[in-house]
Amino acid sequence: MRKINKFFLGIMGVIVFLTFAGCDVLLSDDTNNNTSNIDVITEDEALIELQSFVNSIGPNISEPVRGIDTDFRTEAEVLPDIETAFPIVLEGTNQITAEIFVSPEKAGTGMDGLFITLAESFNSQNLEINGQTVSVSIRDISSGVGLDYIVSGIHIPDGFSPSNAVWGQLMAANNVNFNTIAERTVGDVSGLVMRENIYNDLIESHGEITFESLIDVVENGGILFGYANPFVSSTGLDLLTHLMYHFDNSNPVSESAIRQLHDFQANIPASFFNTLQLRDAARNGSIDLMSVAHHAFVNTPELRGFTFVPLGGRQDSPMHTFSDGIEAQIVELFTEYILNDENQALATEHGFNEFDDHTHDLDLDNRLLSAIQMTWRENRDGGRPTVAVFVADVSGSMMGEPIHSLRESLLNSVQYINETTYVGLISYHSDVTIELPIAQMDSTHRSYFVGTVQSLEPQGQTATFDATLVALQMLQDHVEENPNVRPIIFLLSDGETNRGHTLERIAPIVQALGVPIITIGFNDEFPELEELSEINEGISINANNDDLMYRLRGLFNAGM
Repeated sequence: MRKINKFFLGIMGVIVFLTFAGCDVLLSDDTNNNTSNIDVITEDEALIELQSFVNSIGPNISEPVRGIDTDFRTEAEVLPDIETAFPIVLEGTNQITAEIFVSPEKAGTGMDGLFITLAESFNSQNLEINGQTVSVSIRDISSGVGLDYIVSGIHIPDGFSPSNAVWGQLMAANNVNFNTIAERTVGDVSGLVMRENIYNDLIESHGEITFESLIDVVENGGILFGYANPFVSSTGLDLLTHLMYHFDNSNPVSESAIRQLHDFQANIPASFFNTLQLRDAARNGSIDLMSVAHHAFVNTPELRGFTFVPLGGRQDSPMHTFSDGIEAQIVELFTEYILNDENQALATEHGFNEFDDHTHDLDLDNRLLSAIQMTWRENRDGGRPTVAVFVADVSGSMMGEPIHSLRESLLNSVQYINETTYVGLISYHSDVTIELPIAQMDSTHRSYFVGTVQSLEPQGQTATFDATLVALQMLQDHVEENPNVRPIIFLLSDGETNRGHTLERIAPIVQALGVPIITIGFNDEFPELEELSEINEGISINANNDDLMYRLRGLFNAGM
């Protein structure tokens, strides 16, 4: 039996985390991974055990039901409550306060908290406009997510400082009215980070590091390259736009450019969702070369021993406003404060304002930026589609709101799943039922998925890990016939397992096969789901948070 490629899967396992906070800031890794306590078995041993267990489980096979669901949420409707999902991290306390969206490399903690430090100092001066004291509030939100709120009209701040100017161009492409009061507040650049031996090899083989040499080594040189999701990451979007213009400078979404992007993506195991994941992959030896901003590079201890080479556009954190009122004047005052010599020196201490002589010659067309993003979405897999098995808990404990939320989550997710994705569906209570075999998500399979989800009703006990084993077997059977895919499991449950195999018993099989499992818990506490997701670097999401649909939308928009 053909085994699943664990290199592809280890990277896919983290695709949900920070889907909407997928910025270029590096965070500490506090995950408590219990994989060291799992008995180690080989892949061959795991496959034999898996087949034996599934034979003993004897899953039922259901007759699929067609359905139609037109009650999908709009892009704006899936945005979570901003005060819950992205609370203000520094509250202005003077008579009039201006709220500013600030990207996380400037609104975080420590070396990522420059704008927090500057805002505190600015607010303490009690400056006045028209006799009233003024201050700023800072909301820590990634550039792409901030754009979503602004374009939807759900929440428009008084100021917006994304990581680079491209997000302003996307606002213009979406007919948002705004003023740019500073093209630059603090200087930064995109670039490539690589191990020193990789850098030396590239210089020796190509003379210099350019987009041409990057494409050459990715496609032909066996170099493992990673970059972040261009729907939310500034460096990811910057790299993508430069690649597309390099492929065809006159029309970056031409058939020729798309074909070259497809070929390029075919040699990349997966696109990461933020720089945190890039860092972890580099630390674990999963990639040799990555695209990040210089500020992130210099402030990441895990990247010591790596080399940074500027390549791509500038990340100069412009400042935009959305009105001509007093709040816009406050944002202008704060921007002037950021730009004074003393505070620019502080910015340099935080890792900004390097490579000031680095420029790029792209003349980006606002109208094409969204098209470039969508082109990436349609070609990001490079011919290796995702194959996903959804595992739905329909036990008696899911009665009421949990089963309603589960159905709603699955039904609203359907609209974001590409037709190139392969999807299967399992339900379970005391027994396990294969509701839908794995098939391409065309209109017919989509109809069956909707109808089957609509028909799910809770009953019986909870055999979560039996269902997990059946999902693994479905994926193994599919991979044997279609090896060039990216498999993943989505498990939706309230976490209360009381029947069948235990987590301890199946954990060695899950670990040996390397399939990432994303768990969605319909309960405030679901420790076993969290442990299951941690085995292969997946993540567990609390479905009781009101940001679930936004997370799923972001995941499927950029990953499926």
